[in-house]
Amino acid sequence: GGVYGKNSPKAYYYLAQDGSSSITGSDYWWTMSPAYLEWYTSIIYNTNVFFVYGSSNPGQLIVDWVNRSLVVRPVISLKSNVVVTGGNGSGTSPYEITLN
Repeated sequence: GGVYGKNSPKAYYYLAQDGSSSITGSDYWWTMSPAYLEWYTSIIYNTNVFFVYGSSNPGQLIVDWVNRSLVVRPVISLKSNVVVTGGNGSGTSPYEITLN
């Protein structure tokens, strides 16, 4: 969760593993969360999704139509009874999870 139009510099989806910097630096990135669709008669005219500002407005969620090339950062949601049991989240040592 983030808040539309408000900086969220401590948001978990924004922080790098060092806990103090952006995961993408100054780059913006798309989420996979749709915001809304615009219709023209019966045809989808425009698709809008959320994107997150980089370090210029840390962690701020904004809505825009897909009009430029940005990185996509997929997100998954886990139940509260999931426990991280290993790994560090890197490409060579992904997180290992188990149900508690």
